Order: sequence, then structure tokens, then C-alpha cells
Amino acid sequence: MSLKSHIISSVLISFVLKFVFIKTNEIIILPFNSSFSRGSSSGFSFMDDLQERNLYTILNIGEPENEIKAILTMQSQYLSLVQNHYIDKTNTYNKYNITKSSTFKNISCPNQYFVESNNDIFAEEKIKIKKYDYQNNIYSDIDLSNVNIILGVNKQYKDNTYLLNIGFQIIIDNKNSEKEKYSFISQLKSRKIINNYYWCIYFERGNAEKGNFLYNPDELLNARGRVVIGDLPSNYQPKKFHISQLLNTYSYGKDNILTWAIEFDSIYYYDKNNKTVKDNYNKVHININNYIVSAPITYKYHIEQAFFKQYLNSNICHIYSGIGYDSFYCDKSENFAINNLKQFPTLYLQNNELQYIFGFDYEDLFVEKDNKYWFLVTFPTFVEVEEWFFGIIFLRKYNLIFNQDSKTISFYNPNLPIIDNDSSGKINNNSNDKTYVIIIVIIIVIIISIGIGVYIGKMVYENNKGKKRLNELDDSFEYDSKLNQEEKDGNNVIGI
Repeated sequence: MSLKSHIISSVLISFVLKFVFIKTNEIIILPFNSSFSRGSSSGFSFMDDLQERNLYTILNIGEPENEIKAILTMQSQYLSLVQNHYIDKTNTYNKYNITKSSTFKNISCPNQYFVESNNDIFAEEKIKIKKYDYQNNIYSDIDLSNVNIILGVNKQYKDNTYLLNIGFQIIIDNKNSEKEKYSFISQLKSRKIINNYYWCIYFERGNAEKGNFLYNPDELLNARGRVVIGDLPSNYQPKKFHISQLLNTYSYGKDNILTWAIEFDSIYYYDKNNKTVKDNYNKVHININNYIVSAPITYKYHIEQAFFKQYLNSNICHIYSGIGYDSFYCDKSENFAINNLKQFPTLYLQNNELQYIFGFDYEDLFVEKDNKYWFLVTFPTFVEVEEWFFGIIFLRKYNLIFNQDSKTISFYNPNLPIIDNDSSGKINNNSNDKTYVIIIVIIIVIIISIGIGVYIGKMVYENNKGKKRLNELDDSFEYDSKLNQEEKDGNNVIGI
């Protein structure tokens, strides 16, 4: 192979490797904690405190770097800065101030550093996040410069201290570059830090106290865990999740406003006579900041008759009226304990696309606090809702995988067979392996094709070169013969 052909082959192979074969094994991990959305406890009941909680992570932002509290939300699709109304002076993440960061840029008004507008503006800032290489088991930090952020401005608050919001809502219009430009996940994808738009949330869940069966309420109140962005769990946790068990469903939308919601085929429970009691409404919204379940009033009527009524009549259980909602709680005593809660009808959510029936029993729907058993389902009193709202109760028991771009919710169905790549020649868990094999075959075919092409080209070149030489010899012979004849003729003319 000639030097020129070798260079061409190397360039083609490098191109294929760069744009086709190379795939990152890195994911973004956001450890999160829980805090009061209004800065401190409401001072009311355990249920009221649950209503006022948010999940947040801590990121480093700006130059010089400062820690900032970043609220995780599924009610926005944007990465945004909002003014911090509730300052906790004991925390270092209250120190970020846009006027003191040299890397903050006001994009809406390039010549105006300080923000005076009442309207939201476009901005850029530097953010540091943590990534994890799951193939090599290496954690590292990555600095992201000129990250697109929407800055919320409100002159009512004079302090320039800000909180960050990381939006995980569905991107409604992917073709609208302005909207996608301010999505946190989209920016990670466009910078090739992650492979795709998948993200999943994992809640830490401890063991129940011995003999109690219910989980510690403080664990719910102070939810902890991590959000993982950029790949399927079956890739970074192949021993726990299997690609052969993965099923998808599209998030249910209404009026062109897409939220994370699942349309279940049936929501029901069994009464004491083992009769199926179905609820009238089957749509379930998923929100990571919902610490308790919000249900339609129809379920309240059903479950009150099926379980609570007898204890309400005996003054063991009571109706709790919170701010805009009702619920139930029961006094713990010799007359009412865990054995009584075990009789609570399990709530079932059936989805045919995911081929699974999700179940929530007394262990999921009750916690013990202040010598009371609190029912973790509320019923709005101001408006009559026709939908269900789940959050931590659902996600700490079942791992759902969200894709902000494709608008799908995925689930690894444990009832489906596991198909592994073992000695029996079964399909691999990791879908990437199959892709890599295909790509390798393509590269080999390209290399062989280039080799064959070079060989054929060389043969054609040598063949043409040989013919040229023969033609040149023939032409030379004819020319020499003619010249010799002319010389003879010339000699005869001059008499030599």
C-alpha cells in the first residue's frame, strides 16, 4: 500500500472512530437532600411539613466558586436562577451573588452587567458538576463554562442572592432551539458529556424497625438519594437491571402541556369480600417533590367505607384537615396497632404497556409519628381533581426511567425473563455491546474495501503503465524508421 493510500485509510478510520464508534461511559450524578421550601418547618403537623418539602442538590457555581442550592423540579424544563427568599445563614450555599461572579454574563443586555429588568433574562455562568465513569469506576469533577441559564428577576426582593432550579420537565418542542438551549440535560447532551436524555432517581431507603414494618417517618421527611443522568441503568448497573426487561410508555399529555404522567388501565383494590373496587380516574402524575399522594375524592369515599369508617365511629381514627386538603390518621393503642393496618386494602395500579401491576400496601401508605399512624394520601378540598399525584411514595419503591427528549417513561419489569450473554450464547444485557460489534464489522469492511480498492487501483495503474510503454516503443520504432529513411533519402539528394 502506498503512503498516499495509507494516509487516506487512516483518515477514514479516524473519522469512523470519532463520530461513530467512540461512546462515553460517563454519567452525571446529583446527590440530593431534602429541605423546607419556605425555609423552615410550618410549625403544624407532620403532614403539613411533608407538604412543604423540596429535593435539592449542591453545586459549585461562578468565579470565585460558591456553593449554590439547586432545587430539583419536574414542573419546569429550564435551568434557571431565582432569587432566594428564605436565607439560612448557617449554610455556605447562600453566598452566591451574581454581582460578585466574574463568569456571570447578562446575555439579554450584553452591555449591562447588573440586572435591573423585571423580566426574565438570558444569562451564562460557569457550573461545576460531578461525573462518573462507570466502566473504570472513576469519579471526577467537570467545569462547564458558559452554561445557558434563565435568570428570574423580581424587584420586590433587593438581595442578589440566588437559588438554582434544575428542570426535568418534558421538552415540549424539541425543534425550538431556544427552549432546548436552556434545558440542563440538553446542554449536557449537546456538549457530548452524556450519551442520551435518560435520567433516573434513586432514594435511600433504610430498613424498618424490628417488629414495626413501617419505615421511619424521618427518612421520608429528610429524603436523600441521587439523580443519575445520561444512560440506562442496565448499562451502569448491569447486575441489577437487565435490558431484556425494559419496557416503555409515553407520558400522557393534555392540551399540549406535557407533564410526567402515566395513563393506567385500571386503579383498584379488593374489599373484604375480595370484590374488585375500581376508581373512576386512572391518570397518575409523577413529581419528585410530592412527598405524599394526592388522590381523587372518589377514592376517599371508597377507602373510608372499606377501612376507616369502623375506626372513625369508635374514635380511633380521625379526619385531619390541612391547608386545602383532608386526610386520615389513627391513634396508636392496644386497640389499634400494626395488625390492624395489615388489613388495609392494597392499592393496585395496572399498566398493560409496562405489563405490570404496581402495588402499594399499608407499609407504603402509613408512617408512625407522634404515636399516631398517618395516612400518606390526601384529598384536595378546594377543587375536585380527577387525577392522581404520586412522588416519593412511588419512586422509592419502583425505579422509573425518564427521557426528556422522547417523552417516555421506562420500567424494568422484574416478571420478564432475563436474557444474558453467557456460555449458552444468549443475547447480551448491554445493548451497547451489540452496537459495538456492528460498528467493528463496519470498520473492518471499510478497511478491507479500501485495501481491495487500493490493490485494484494499483493493478489498473500498472496495466495502463505497461500499455503506455508498449505504445511508446511502437511510436519510437515508427519514428526511428522514418527518420532513418529520411536520412538515407537526404544523403542521396546531396550526393554523399
